[in-house]
Amino acid sequence: MPDEEAPSSPSQEELDYLGAWLQAQPFEVEPAAPTMAMLVAYQNGMLGTEDIRNVQRGLVRSREARGLLRETRDALVLLRALPWHEVAKRASDEDTVGRVARIWVEMVSRRAHNATNVRRLWNASGPSAIRRLMAEGVEEAQTAWASFVALGDQLRTGLRMSGQMVSAVRGGSTGGFSTIIGAPDYIIVQPKTEIDSNGTLHSSTQLMDEQGRPVTSLDGQTVHLSLIFSGSAWSVASAAVAGSQLKFEAADVGDVLALATGPISQEYVRLSLGDGVLEADVNSRVLLAEVLDRRSQPTGQVAVAIELAELPQTEQGVLPVLLEFKVEYQRLAYLTHELLLEFGVTADRWQLLDRWPISELSDEPRTVLIAWPDAREAFSLLTVPLRARIRPLS
Repeated sequence: MPDEEAPSSPSQEELDYLGAWLQAQPFEVEPAAPTMAMLVAYQNGMLGTEDIRNVQRGLVRSREARGLLRETRDALVLLRALPWHEVAKRASDEDTVGRVARIWVEMVSRRAHNATNVRRLWNASGPSAIRRLMAEGVEEAQTAWASFVALGDQLRTGLRMSGQMVSAVRGGSTGGFSTIIGAPDYIIVQPKTEIDSNGTLHSSTQLMDEQGRPVTSLDGQTVHLSLIFSGSAWSVASAAVAGSQLKFEAADVGDVLALATGPISQEYVRLSLGDGVLEADVNSRVLLAEVLDRRSQPTGQVAVAIELAELPQTEQGVLPVLLEFKVEYQRLAYLTHELLLEFGVTADRWQLLDRWPISELSDEPRTVLIAWPDAREAFSLLTVPLRARIRPLS
């Protein structure tokens, strides 16, 4: 994913145009000026369609609201770049940054704690319904979408990596034939999956037995196609078996995940039958850390594979994680860099959780402590959208 830019306030020309349009609309009630909480949510893509309209109406009519919009924007840019424990400290201040920090801490914490339910919502609803729920401002749907987009970030990086690196983080079959989750083991498939020039995902395969003979016993049954990376799988299409043939099509997947036109390796594709939907492995996750330059722009260098394993929480407000570099020589190449771990609050807004100088880490698994003042008993860090990045020390 491209590096996050600061949220921009509407230009005066845009506000004038919006004002003229709004004046022509039949309003029964004068809209109230948006609150600071509404402006924080507005600038982080957390509002539904109707709330967005109300905020924009309020901005057109209130000079004070436009000033508050700029202040919250500047505060958010600062806070999202701070480690989470520092954000929590700033929330005790009484200035504008402190007020925004209190709102932000509550919003981010709530979404993190709700993240354990988003996969169930995704599997029950499907991508199209999730989009509709997002437009209604449903938090769980927005978190689910952020997780899906984060999957795309990892897939794009994985598709660029060499075979040696990919072997450390394979999600599905590594080549040849695979099985269908929930189907008899003797049925094998070899799906051919690609993204076309319109961003549509296409996949097709024949159901066979080990002797290569067509299998028709699943004729008419529904099979789901999921994209998978490091145990995290997200269903994107469903299709009924026709004889021994399966064909899937999912519009916009390539555009949403920013995947290039061309084939998707079979190792990132899994099929499941009926209710046999894949579940995520929440005990550990591999992240491909993109390497950035001093301006926080991608360098194009091979990503650094990092594995995170969850450890039992022994201290209130601290989330212990076991961190390991999957390829030994990679750490040595970046001793003058730092490792950043970030949480995807929404699809395009990331909050820094913490950062560590790579010279202070080692090739052996290392326990790192991530401060989370609002850590509740059932909270699992590995269920939230995460990304890792490598950046030169300032």
